[in-house]
Amino acid sequence: MHIASMFFTQERYNMYGTTYTSNLNYTMLLIQVGLLVFCYLYKELVLKEDEKNSLLYIMAFIGTVFQCFTPILGEFFRLSFYFSISLCILVPKTLYLLNNNRNRNLIYFVINGVCLYYIFLATSSIAHVYLPVWASGV
Repeated sequence: MHIASMFFTQERYNMYGTTYTSNLNYTMLLIQVGLLVFCYLYKELVLKEDEKNSLLYIMAFIGTVFQCFTPILGEFFRLSFYFSISLCILVPKTLYLLNNNRNRNLIYFVINGVCLYYIFLATSSIAHVYLPVWASGV
């Protein structure tokens, strides 16, 4: 009976839905808006190559809208990632289609610098110092 209740009750989701807190919702929103604005500035160039890329812009916009709701409800963070994955296609495609190599390299390093800063310095998931068992005194 306990196994069946694990699958058919909402108890296992209670902690995620009620106590999930994140301080980085606005940071991720700013990153997504920045990437979307960058891709939107060169939208004509990308759509001239292939008209089917318009779906990627729609998906990225939907992901950014869902990211706006993550401070209210934590599950929107996951929905945002499902749609914002299209930015992983749009940003390199946009960079590839830029004609000026100097601007392309500058934008490439700025985007990577911001993302590396977010991953290693801004997140709350920075790895804790590892202490072996013999050094911790346990």
